[in-house]
Order: sequence, then structure tokens, then C-alpha cells
Amino acid sequence: MNGTLTIDFLSDTSFSMPATLDITVDSEVSLDELGLPTAPGKTIHGLLRDTWLMLGDPAPTEGIALLGQPRSNDAEGKLRIGTARVTDPGVRAWVEAALTRGKTGGTGNPLPSSALPKAFLATRQLTAQDRDTGIPKTETLRRVRVVPAGTRLVAKLTVRGTLKEKEQELFSLLCALTRHAGLDRNRGLGHVKLTVTWENAPAPVALPPLPTVTQGTRFLPIQLRLTEPALLTSSELDVNSRISRDYIPGSAVRGAVAALLEARGASEGLLHGLLASGSVRWLNAYPSEKGQRGLPTPLTARRDKDATKEQDHQAEPEDEIERLLSPDPEPQHGQTQRTPLGTSFYAWEDRTGQWKPTKPRKIAHTHQTRDRETGVTWKDGTTPVYVYEALAEDQEFMGAVVVPEGESALAEALTNLLTHGPLFLGRSSKSQYGGLPEVTVGAGSAREPGLPEPVSVAKGEAFAVRLTADALLRNDYGQHDPYALKQILKDRLKDKAIVENIGVKVATARGYSRLWRNELPAVPAAAMGSVALCTATTDISADELTALQAKPLGERTTEGYGCWAILPLEANLRLAGKDDSRARAEPTTPEPELLIQAQRRLYTRRLKVLLAQHAITLAEKATNPPPPSTTQRLRTALRGEDWEETLKKWLSRSREERLKGTAYKKLESCRLDGKKLSVWLLALLDQPDTWPTVSSSESQERLRNRLVSEAKSVQLWAETKRSLRRHYLDTLLSRLAKVAQEES
Repeated sequence: MNGTLTIDFLSDTSFSMPATLDITVDSEVSLDELGLPTAPGKTIHGLLRDTWLMLGDPAPTEGIALLGQPRSNDAEGKLRIGTARVTDPGVRAWVEAALTRGKTGGTGNPLPSSALPKAFLATRQLTAQDRDTGIPKTETLRRVRVVPAGTRLVAKLTVRGTLKEKEQELFSLLCALTRHAGLDRNRGLGHVKLTVTWENAPAPVALPPLPTVTQGTRFLPIQLRLTEPALLTSSELDVNSRISRDYIPGSAVRGAVAALLEARGASEGLLHGLLASGSVRWLNAYPSEKGQRGLPTPLTARRDKDATKEQDHQAEPEDEIERLLSPDPEPQHGQTQRTPLGTSFYAWEDRTGQWKPTKPRKIAHTHQTRDRETGVTWKDGTTPVYVYEALAEDQEFMGAVVVPEGESALAEALTNLLTHGPLFLGRSSKSQYGGLPEVTVGAGSAREPGLPEPVSVAKGEAFAVRLTADALLRNDYGQHDPYALKQILKDRLKDKAIVENIGVKVATARGYSRLWRNELPAVPAAAMGSVALCTATTDISADELTALQAKPLGERTTEGYGCWAILPLEANLRLAGKDDSRARAEPTTPEPELLIQAQRRLYTRRLKVLLAQHAITLAEKATNPPPPSTTQRLRTALRGEDWEETLKKWLSRSREERLKGTAYKKLESCRLDGKKLSVWLLALLDQPDTWPTVSSSESQERLRNRLVSEAKSVQLWAETKRSLRRHYLDTLLSRLAKVAQEES
């Protein structure tokens, strides 16, 4: 059972992060990977929980089933609230096109990512007041970043199981009663409206009996599109902080499916058959690009160490697997040193016959540790701030489930199970993380997804073996030894090929027992990307190659360890360089109102600076400027709503309406841009469309800050300039008064 929670901002609101990287503001708004504002699901959960606890003493018991037991880590509710974000596909498509504009195939002038907070957010200055005097207290001024009123965010609601009617009614009541959120609610910020919509629950999945074990296997490719950040821990920064892996391990997918099967009430026999019998394997999910699964970069892929420019042909990567045949693989004196590539995964493209780089995106979130009794930040002997670096949402990963061949019922049940979910991946799945992927299961194949079509190998022909996952190997003495790869490959290939040499990276394989809540022993493993160079001693058909690759190497193969691939040398040697993907095409649909308002905000911010610079430069070139009393009198007219008509009367040639006596003569005697000041001001007021060019690079400024289409940006730029005429004239007159004062 799923639903959506819509948050409409009726006033400026700030869902802040604990720390800000922008020193110009004291409180920063939470942003997603694209740079658009978000409201963390953990924060929304806390607001609804506080509303529930204020309903009475005791509060309705249905709230425990919804939101969990307060101040408890174990008694979790069955409702999971995702991060609320801008889900309008038009807005996101236009922003992505603006950020990638100027890459290969683009039109230039990409929008800098630092401009997005200025476009979709605003700043407010706040200060505390002295209760005795009513004046602002010293050292209390602060700047807060806010999400402007009128913005709409949408969060995904996920339920394990179903909600009873009373539980749905309680949640709707909590949403209706929660009217304020974020910082500084007593200062007018944070007035919100929450609306919930539920979807129809999917039909229960029919689970088959215990699967039978057969000789053949089928690889079912699974595409995981993350809708939330996923934290797959690989290392620790400190006691709290975590850094995620670059991929989704097969053990994580296996564990998430185990939790889902348990929630659906699967039989013990089925749980054992899918998760513990060894007949089903769960392969790692690697980053994919346009439906092509990436594979780990081979160890032998190298590039020049000193080549830092993308245009440098010497920086093109090469697969130097033939170095394994060299008696001295190290570079000689005077030769350029080679270094590993910066890209961890490459995807095979049948169209070009090359490996294209696929790089995962990550996002970092800052959190605070709070005391569960008081709710305040821990400080005494405990680090209150910690960081999670997780895989960003809105990206795709592809893995596979290896099932016994002929088990169509099992494959169908797994497809239904993975498609309907919900699947929680990684740590902190109940608060802001968990991946919550949208799963698509493809048709079965006889080989691992992402590999090229197998080609037969002739006798005497060299080929390469590459590990597509870490392998836990043991030597003849029973010890974990990554360099046992050579002997294990000899035993596996037998009389079909000989192993010339190997290139092995060493990794550390870890694990975690959820039953005993402790770490498994860390053991050395042959890392993904390790390679071996082999020579065929007989003809090997494509079917034989497929059958060889389908059987993994080493231990813990059900968790995705031990996958390997046999590739011809031509496929290994053809590596593409830097990612030359073209820019995102601009949508053909009209721009949403939220995007237009963001563009106005961005143009207003930039034009205010340009107009002020132009006005100051022009005023400093004026001759015989009028006294400050005269310019100040003109500035008072700018305070009224009909300021244009007032200035036209004061500057007209009619003696009855214009300024009297000395004041008008001072305007006549001042020369600005080669004209009388009165004539120059009248021309500006009479012809607003012929606004002076404020900068020689004005067109570049408009393009550099463009979010919308070219035609719409021209329109909005001109409208914004016209709306800032009062600001321009006020700056000009203020500077003229300053110049006159300095000259006197």
C-alpha cells in the first residue's frame, strides 16, 4: 500500500540542514542531488509524531502502528515517509537541460549549479528584539535561506502491509492539524498545508513452493531506479559517519528480499530455497547507462599519469593486458608513468564496440545526534554532527538474480515480488535513506548482464578473464588467498586453455550478521577488475564459454561473489575516453510556473547588480551635478505608486507642473551622457523599451543564467529590466548626490 503526501508552502519556509557550506547564510535549506529544495522525510515524520502526541494523554493507540513507539529504536511503525521534493517532471527536465547545456552537442553557457539556490530559494534577515526597548538586540542578526511561498513538494508514502481504516483516518487528521513546519515559525515562516492521497493496494503475490535444483541457470536482469538516497556502507569517517559503496551489493538485495518475504508470510521452505540453499544467486547491481549494465574497470586499464587535459590524446585510456606477457611490466626510466582510471565501471556498447564509462553519483547529508528524552543536540563528550555520503536518487543500477533453469513459476513470483516491493536497501531505511527502488525485471538470459555476445575462441588464440565481482578464494592449504586465482582458473579451464599470467587487486570482504548484530570476519579477496591472460589449447565454442562463465568461483556465491567473464582481447583493448554524452535536450513542453518564477528571481538578482554598476559609472561621469537637496527631492517621487507620472510632470516644460525655480535650473545645467539631466530622464521615462545596454556582455549574462527556453528568456529578461527602472533611477540619483557632495 502506497500513497503521496503533498506539502504546499503558504508562506516562506525553511527546512534547514544542521550545517551550511555557504558562509553568506546562517541556515541553509535542504537540497536534493539536482539542487532543488527538499523536506527530509525524517523531519516530516517528527512533525506528524509531535502532532499525534498532542492529541491527548494518552494519544490514540493507532499512532504507534503508524509512526512507531516514541523514543524507541526497535518499535518502528509500518509507515515510511520519503523525502519531499519537487516532482514536477517539467521543472526537473528544464533544470537538467540547463545544467548540462554546453557539453558535447550543447549550445554553450551551462548554468552553474551555484545559481540554483538563488533561483528556487530566497533569503530572509531575522533578529531578536530587546523586550524592554523594542530595538534589535546586538549580535542577533542572521540570514536564513527559505523556500518561497507557492512551492509544492511531494513525498512518497510506503507501507509495509496495509493500513486499517482508523489508521488512515488518524493520518489524515494529523496532516490536517500540522500547519507549521521548519525554522522560525513564530516569525511568520513555515505555514504549510499537508494533503495525503492513497493508492489502491496491489494484489497479494502468490509464492511458489520450494524450488528444485537443476543443472542449468538463467540470469534475470533487474533494473533498480532509486527514488531515495541509498546508504550501502563501505567505510567509516568516524563513529557515526558513513561512506556508501559505488554499487549495490548482491547481499544487500538479498537481505532486502528476505525482509520482504518475511513480511509477506513466505513459508520456511521457500525462504530456505531462495536464500540459503545456494540454488539462487544475487549478483551485484552496478551503475547502468541507457539500459547497459556497467562492469568493473579491469586492473590493466591505464592512462598517462601526467595527462590532465581532456583534449590530450595521451590521456586516452588503454587496456594494457598484453603487459602481463612482459617480463618487466614496470615502465622503464624516461617512460611516462601509467595510472589507473578514475572511472570504476564501464558499460559495453554493441553499437560502437567500445566500453563506455558509467560513474555513479553521490550526495552528502549532514545530521545531528539528539537526546531522545529532551530532544536537544548531544554535546557532552559526543560528536553532535555526522555525515552520510550515499548514492543519490534518480539513477539506475542493474544487477541480476540467477535462478535454476526451467523454474518459470519461481521466476514469475520473483518478478511480481520485486516489482511490487517495497524494497528497502541499506542503512537508515526508515529515515530519508533506503533507496526504495522502482524495480524492473527483464527476460532471462544464459549469461551475466552487461557482457558482450560470446564469440568462439580458436586454438592458440589468446583471451582474457576478468572478475566482474570480488572472489573469495582459498589456496591448497585452505587459507584465503587472492593469488589462488591462477590455480583455480587452471582447474576450471582444465584442458581447454592455459593461464599465462594474472593481474590481481586485493580487496577485503566483509559482512554483517543481522541475527547476532555483529561484523563477520574480514578476509582478503581477489577484487573485481582483476584479470588473467589465457591461451586456448583447443577450439572453444560460444556455448562452452557461456556454460563456463555461468559457474562462479570461490565462496559466498549466493551473495554475488565470484562472477567472472571470458572476453576476447579486442573487447578488452577498446576503452572509450571521457564520457562524451550529449547534453540533455530541452523539453518541448511549456515551462511550469515554478520554473518561470525561479527564472525571474535569478534575472532580478543579476540585473540589480548590473543596473547598479551601470548607474554608478554613469553618475560619476556627470558634469555639474545638482545639489543633494534636488536629487533627494526627485527620489521622494520614487516612493509613490504613480512615480512615473509624478516625475514626468516635474520634468515637463510646462511651467505650472514642473519643478520651480532653482531646482529645475540645476537639472538643466547638469550634463549626463552628453544631455541635460532633465532631458535624459524624460527620454528614459517616455521610452522604457529602449533601455540602455547595461553591459557589453549583457547577452552572455542572460544566457549564462538561463533556465527556460531562449525565446522565453529574452521576454523575461526584458520584463525584469523594465520592472527594475525604479531601482536603477534610485541608484543613479543617490550616486549623483554623492558625487555633488564630494565635489563641494
